[in-house]
Amino acid sequence: MAHPTKEEFLEITDKYLNNTASVEEVEVVEAYYQLFSTEPEVLEKIAELGLDPLEKKMRAKISERIKELERVNLPGTRSYQLWYRLAGAAIVLISLSVGLYFYVNRSSQYSAMNIVAENDIKPGKNSAVLTLANGKQISLTDGIDGKIADEKGTAITKTKSGQLIYDISELQRDKPEVSFNMLTTPKGGQFQVQLPDGTIVWLNAASVIKFPTTFSGMPERKVVLSGEAYFEVARVAVKGADGKHISMPFIVETEKQRVEVLGTHFNINAYHDEGSDNTTLLEGSVRVAMLNLKGEKSAQVILKPNQQSVLTTNGIRVNQVDAEQAVAWKSGLFMFEGESLDYIMKKIARWYDVDIHFENEELKQKIYSGSFSRFTNVSQVLQKIELTHTARFNVKGRKITLYKY
Repeated sequence: MAHPTKEEFLEITDKYLNNTASVEEVEVVEAYYQLFSTEPEVLEKIAELGLDPLEKKMRAKISERIKELERVNLPGTRSYQLWYRLAGAAIVLISLSVGLYFYVNRSSQYSAMNIVAENDIKPGKNSAVLTLANGKQISLTDGIDGKIADEKGTAITKTKSGQLIYDISELQRDKPEVSFNMLTTPKGGQFQVQLPDGTIVWLNAASVIKFPTTFSGMPERKVVLSGEAYFEVARVAVKGADGKHISMPFIVETEKQRVEVLGTHFNINAYHDEGSDNTTLLEGSVRVAMLNLKGEKSAQVILKPNQQSVLTTNGIRVNQVDAEQAVAWKSGLFMFEGESLDYIMKKIARWYDVDIHFENEELKQKIYSGSFSRFTNVSQVLQKIELTHTARFNVKGRKITLYKY
């Protein structure tokens, strides 16, 4: 085990966590982690290998063992001797630890590790363009904060934190004049908007949302989306035909589907290049209807939390999913679980505003699982994928080429 593989490393730690490890293996594992606790660079490499959950379990179990030893830690006792044996094992295992360190780094001697600073690509940022009803366009990338426009009594404000807020005046509520605005994010951009009803929308890169400047006097709240957005829908009550208050429906329409909600948290992915629209529900309930070429409803389903609808040629498929993973982008993370490189690189292309080229079509179907921050340079993202031997990368200008490992 001078140069342990990831599989060998997992095997011994798995036995340790299941209490099936031998005395020697227990000592090896515990000394191993004691040694690593003072080596943050090595721990970072373990994180890059996707072993963070394992590392947390190991730390918890070792902490329990330490407390157990401390309770009976008297000179001359077996526990006291064992503790010294662990310290001795740490010295013996220096070569093992260094072996893993070089094993991990050996995997990094590829192009993504050698991207020079001037050729690296920075991550996306808050960036968007607001198109007013009269066609005027306002760049929201500029450092302008405060009130930026007024749409027939609806004040539009940009906050320092990068949020667009629509505030309706009393006049608009009493005698509403409806006009439509459009918020567009470029590749490498994202933005947040609070709609006139209080609904908050996070708009991902290369996306467009069209919405009215007031929902007053309307039978429903309807917005049109292209791309991806996460919605936290505010509940709004209106008087029905019988004079009683009812919840005002909130509708999101894409080219292929219509999603109707009353008050809930959900994510819609409607990128054209990803093949099929999907809607992921975190909280509440939504009704998803498939639209035909004439814009008429066809198949429809009602989603429960942690379900995702996927439009197919045969209708709507519903999957049980980890909803938090689907909206990780909103929290500044890429999270992939068994996704194809083709799918992953489309996400990377949009966020870093780069072009992707596969040396071999077969590479598109390679599977990768992992997570990383969306706010690191592209080289760090590519390095983490390379560490799993999924693919190699070359970056030239704003073009990323993938090669077989």
